[in-house]
Amino acid sequence: MKVKPHSPAWYDQLAETQAGYYYPWQSLLPSYHGEDVFLQMVNQHLTPDLDVLEVACAQGELALSIAAQCRSIVGYDRIPAWIDRAQHRAKEDGHQNTTFLCHDSSADANGGFARLPADDNAFDLLLCSKGPFHWIEDARRVARPGARLLMLVPDTTRPTVWSDRLPAA
Repeated sequence: MKVKPHSPAWYDQLAETQAGYYYPWQSLLPSYHGEDVFLQMVNQHLTPDLDVLEVACAQGELALSIAAQCRSIVGYDRIPAWIDRAQHRAKEDGHQNTTFLCHDSSADANGGFARLPADDNAFDLLLCSKGPFHWIEDARRVARPGARLLMLVPDTTRPTVWSDRLPAA
């Protein structure tokens, strides 16, 4: 059965075939491509006093790469094997400020409303690299005043209906 790319069923199938969310083929990207720009933006916002949430963190690659530059980072994903891998690597690398949670933030899994795995006003920076959009509906609740939201959207997904209400900076 063919599943729709980037659907929950697609990620479940992917989790059965590989140990994390990565591209198994050899590819060459020119310098300063979209992922580089996203990482530069993330690094521009990092300070030692930030609490960070990474949405759809897969095996925790981004979270682990920036953990030393912030106070704390929580990463979550709905795939248990990927979260186990992230937790193992965090322990192996000696990170004391990382937490990885297995959580499905979709409305379908949370009584009809998107729900992030966090308390109110918990984060200064919310990150999502190539993940879903549904979680943004709950972002305001977990974001502290002045928090930033950075998201890499590498496809032609249409912006959410409320995107025109977001501030320019």
